[in-house]
Amino acid sequence: MNEQAIMQGSTPPIFVDRERMAKIFADGLSQLMLGYPVSRFVLHDLVERNVADPSAPELRHVVCEIVMPTAGLIDMAKSILAAAKQAAPAVLQVQAEYTARMHAAFDTIDMNDPPSGGGASPDR
Repeated sequence: MNEQAIMQGSTPPIFVDRERMAKIFADGLSQLMLGYPVSRFVLHDLVERNVADPSAPELRHVVCEIVMPTAGLIDMAKSILAAAKQAAPAVLQVQAEYTARMHAAFDTIDMNDPPSGGGASPDR
């Protein structure tokens, strides 16, 4: 039993049917509507961004709308922020290591060397 469950005087919840749980990828939050007793938030995928014209609107695809009790949404937001703060050192370390590996890979590129395998030979 975890400390929070003991403090609340209850046992931790049991989750069932996790294998049937929906998995939704989203690039960001499009809309948040706080209300009582429930709130809603809409998540989206980025479909298209005009890199040549940053003032052009992004094309977004709505992937889901989540409706939940406002108190639960606030608890979830606090949990997300606490987890982000706790994970920050490890995430930043992995990011630094990956960036260093990418720099090393780019540093080995010599445009005077022909590609090694994989591509079609110009003689064929």
